[in-house]
Amino acid sequence: MHGGKRIGAGRKKGSENVATLERKKVFEKYQQRILRVADHIFEIELKLAFGESYLFRIDKKKKIVKRIDDEEIIRAYLEWDLENDEQFEYHFFVVKEPSSKACL
Repeated sequence: MHGGKRIGAGRKKGSENVATLERKKVFEKYQQRILRVADHIFEIELKLAFGESYLFRIDKKKKIVKRIDDEEIIRAYLEWDLENDEQFEYHFFVVKEPSSKACL
């Protein structure tokens, strides 16, 4: 027998090339690395898209400035449901304008 098809010779059907297997390993490691920081990346993109802004409350009597993190208070302020009174005064600051470079 001189050449031709031999039983059991060659790569098994459905098996992948060594280079392909290596590429898949690298891709899987890269994907795991991205998944670990996906939330952080998303938060950064949101800040780019919407800009950064803060709501501060000033206690007029105690002269204390406090940054407000409570979303209900912030929402009430932005919807004009929260007004300055005798005790508290609110100030809204935009630190960074929204960017059109965000890729959301």
